[in-house]
Amino acid sequence: MKAAQDLANKVKGLHSVQEIVLCGSMAAGDLYPSDLDMAVVLSAEDELPHLAKYCRQVSSTTHAWEVFVFNTERKYLGRICHKRECPARYPCDAKDCGKKQHLRNIWGFHFDPLLFLAPDLKVLWSRNEDSVLLNWGKELNVKSFEVQTYEPKRLKCWECGARFLFDAQDQKYYAKRGWDDPKRCPNCQKKKWFRIEEDDEWE
Repeated sequence: MKAAQDLANKVKGLHSVQEIVLCGSMAAGDLYPSDLDMAVVLSAEDELPHLAKYCRQVSSTTHAWEVFVFNTERKYLGRICHKRECPARYPCDAKDCGKKQHLRNIWGFHFDPLLFLAPDLKVLWSRNEDSVLLNWGKELNVKSFEVQTYEPKRLKCWECGARFLFDAQDQKYYAKRGWDDPKRCPNCQKKKWFRIEEDDEWE
């Protein structure tokens, strides 16, 4: 949350920035968020290089960040590119690399306002009394849904019987892939994979 507020404090000094909103799991109150998602509403695009520079500074805290950019007419413009140069000198995953300075639209991603606005949004700063994004959600009659949150828990290893910590980040990783909780502790997992590699060498 501190990284989000620090970014908001820097970004609000740009004249074109109208609103800064926290979204995703962090806005929903997840105590162990895996990433930082924010949205910025701009009245003009001339300060995009400065906005991108401030956003990239978040990488000193976490590399798992995304900043979605909108104009005041609620048009989705793209997300801030993580790369310093635009267009980048090496391959980029954006389908429109360099079309708009420091913005990217990822292949296969289609912006859906109903999905984007459904989780809780938290306005960190706004130049106006009314929030552009919150009002948009109200007009679309978007129903918020509860974001799944996770707490660290201790599991018992099926192999050695030791107790081990299954932290919130790992729980999210497993849940995203549809996996069950791990049955072995990290040490027994390593031993299992070492045995599999040895068996492969002998085949």
